[in-house]
Amino acid sequence: MKIGLYGLPCAGKSFILNRIDFLKVIEGSATMKRLYPSFDVLDEFGKNEVRKKFAEKLLLESAFIMDGHYSFGDRIAFTESDGTLYDVILYLYIKPEVLRSRMKESEKNNKYVNLDIEEWQIYE
Repeated sequence: MKIGLYGLPCAGKSFILNRIDFLKVIEGSATMKRLYPSFDVLDEFGKNEVRKKFAEKLLLESAFIMDGHYSFGDRIAFTESDGTLYDVILYLYIKPEVLRSRMKESEKNNKYVNLDIEEWQIYE
């Protein structure tokens, strides 16, 4: 079974993945960037092409759980290939005030603090 674990930044996806020992765990962004090192400098079209290639590569796996993101604010990261990759997608909903607090403390994710987190979750 191929499982996608989705949710906003700081929702707890990594926390959960770090405790799974009965299924192959794939760190989505880290693995993708390792396989495609130029990802961060690509435009949105290029990034979506890499996301598609990555999903196609993962189709060869028989079972795993991987973290992922539907969007970053109003910028959709989820591709049609992602939609066909997973057998099931689990979404971690966390109270917006908890997410905002966690984001404030995260050097990597504090750039999202000024977004409407509740609206972002509803959008996803």
